[in-house]
Amino acid sequence: MGGFKDEVVLVTGGSRGVGRAIARLFAQEGARVIVNYKNGQTEAEETLSLLDGGPHFALQADISKAAEVRAMFHQIEKKCGRLGVLVNNAGVNRDARLESMTETMWDEVVTTNLKGAFLCAQSAAPLMMKDKRGVMINIASETALTGRAGACNYIAAKAGVVGLTKALARELAPSIRVNCIALGYTLTEELIERFNLDDADNLRRIEKEIPLGKIASPEEAARAVLFLSNQASSCVTGQVLAVGGGRWM
Repeated sequence: MGGFKDEVVLVTGGSRGVGRAIARLFAQEGARVIVNYKNGQTEAEETLSLLDGGPHFALQADISKAAEVRAMFHQIEKKCGRLGVLVNNAGVNRDARLESMTETMWDEVVTTNLKGAFLCAQSAAPLMMKDKRGVMINIASETALTGRAGACNYIAAKAGVVGLTKALARELAPSIRVNCIALGYTLTEELIERFNLDDADNLRRIEKEIPLGKIASPEEAARAVLFLSNQASSCVTGQVLAVGGGRWM
């Protein structure tokens, strides 16, 4: 433990699910963690209560809005003076088939999942450049690599995140490394609810699609983020790491 001692880490959408697991793991490793949230202040405060060490803090911002992102990073610079790791984790789903998808559903998903990652990277880069080093981890999805019916907004946005990762990796090298995690099924409360995984038959059906025979836990996803953030991956940038039990190869 302690591999990120005194490092400053921002996790967007860090109040629950995978974001909470990422925040907890970085805190266990000695980092000072900033938990970004849009609406869930109670959940963000609960996440803070679970973090080892400190001082950690939460910042409210809708990452799809440039002014709110700039204000958040101003607070980070004021409180911490620097930023070592950005995890662009925040995202939303608004699934519908093509004929039923509204412009509002499209815009909400694309502006949060893709534009939000861009805005945060844009504000994070100058802070990282102060130390001439930094790491950005963008959270995408295996479905960005395979497609999925009924979610063209989400797939397009996450595929954009993959492209954004590669573009930024070239632009920000050699000082800042930028990589991407393509998550498969991950056992969060949201996934359990969306796919009714409390039903054993539904759970078994999905597990049969996965070569390793299991759905990843949020903690397993967080360990992949940690790997791409530390010195063990110091020569890795512009890459997409799929964490989904081998469902996409």
